[in-house]
Amino acid sequence: ISDFQSYVRALADGRSAGTAGAFAENDFESAVSSQHPQLRAIMGKLRKLRAAGVRMTGSGSAVVGIFRSREQRDSARRVFEGVREFEGCRLLPASLVSRGAYRRMWRRQLAEHLAAHKPGSEDNAWPLRSRYEQ
Repeated sequence: ISDFQSYVRALADGRSAGTAGAFAENDFESAVSSQHPQLRAIMGKLRKLRAAGVRMTGSGSAVVGIFRSREQRDSARRVFEGVREFEGCRLLPASLVSRGAYRRMWRRQLAEHLAAHKPGSEDNAWPLRSRYEQ
């Protein structure tokens, strides 16, 4: 918990994945990368391409590289697309968003649902309940 709190503080204070990365650790990385050398190779390649932060998600379903700019990210993607040993890997470019931008996207995507549940109606339950919940 204290490592995670330090990680969050470093991200919030410095807004730097590189700085925060010193506090981030995935306990599975060493075990999984020793059994799956391709993951270790991908992470090493991302570091060589100057990713500010490189981490394996959870138990290794994905590897994430954080770059300082879209240009660096796109350049790294082109490099990966040309490397034969990484064929079959899916490259998914993404961008970090602010909390406000995330809320705007969330509201836009739920607009149709929210419009169907007018204030004061019986079925205006929040948070949303699963359709399987009885």
